[in-house]
Amino acid sequence: MKSFDILVDSDAFIALIVYYDAHFQRAHSSMDRFGREEKRLVTTELVVAETASTLSRRFSYDLACQFIDFIRHGQVPIIFLNDDLQKRSHDLFLAEKREQTSAVDCANIAVAEYYGIDQLFSFDGIYSHHHLTLVG
Repeated sequence: MKSFDILVDSDAFIALIVYYDAHFQRAHSSMDRFGREEKRLVTTELVVAETASTLSRRFSYDLACQFIDFIRHGQVPIIFLNDDLQKRSHDLFLAEKREQTSAVDCANIAVAEYYGIDQLFSFDGIYSHHHLTLVG
């Protein structure tokens, strides 16, 4: 049995928090479904940092603080990258060879591979190129 079912990306967290985000309704419907299906969510330390930074820069510091409080209360477990995961994420980044490649997305792919997670709560197309299913 896998430890986790779904890896949560920054864009999903932002869609859950920012009511005028284009994916707000869809993100909340997905979260309701995950709850009914008892899906085990997880995220990474990099996603937490990226989400808080994006919320603070683009929306408000208060929203970023609310997100950090949510994370601190253990609502979603956090995976911290070890040396092997960092190396794999860097290899993935270098292999992309395209502008606007996200190092955090590459780290998510490395984590998903390592932990056998085949579903990502995200709206980002890069993941489907790596045989991961978007569930947002």
